[in-house]
Amino acid sequence: MIISYGDRMIHGGSMKKKKRHGVKHKSQGNVRFSFIKKSVNLILTLTFYGYVGLLTYFLFFSEGYGRTVPYHDYRYNFELFYEIQRFMNIGGTSFVINVIGNVTAFIPLGFFIPVLYREQRKNKVIIGHYFRSFLFVTFLGLLFSLTVETIQMVSKVGSFDVDDLFLNTIGVIIGYIGYVIAKMLIRVFERKK
Repeated sequence: MIISYGDRMIHGGSMKKKKRHGVKHKSQGNVRFSFIKKSVNLILTLTFYGYVGLLTYFLFFSEGYGRTVPYHDYRYNFELFYEIQRFMNIGGTSFVINVIGNVTAFIPLGFFIPVLYREQRKNKVIIGHYFRSFLFVTFLGLLFSLTVETIQMVSKVGSFDVDDLFLNTIGVIIGYIGYVIAKMLIRVFERKK
């Protein structure tokens, strides 16, 4: 039994919406958007894993940075800005690799953490989550850097350096700022559509 009420019809006891000819259904657009979004998320996830792999290689295994020849004793620096000042005085390539490199190497981490974390907390509205997210990303970046520095010292392929902790965390913060700017630009672009 079929009974029609405007754009709805009752068919066998259940109500269904009539299909209108010439009208594009939103579900087709949502499926396409969902596919694109999933593809972008997959690319970002794979890029993140590639980044972590490269970072691991350069931090622990790279011959060019002396990682294959272990030290005979534990090396560490607990005086903030000591190594930064030393490399500023040396200048040149040493400064670029040790100071600029420590910041630059962790910028992607600051960008990727909120992107990937956001996918995990979908549909959860958190008041002030940008501020919490900033603290969350900064804390995770610091924790990751602390882990790297500790492993380098214990395995004797590097030294534990508080300057590296500081510079790596600055890199994470710059990456997070890049994430916030990218998100604002995407919103502006979506509003223009």
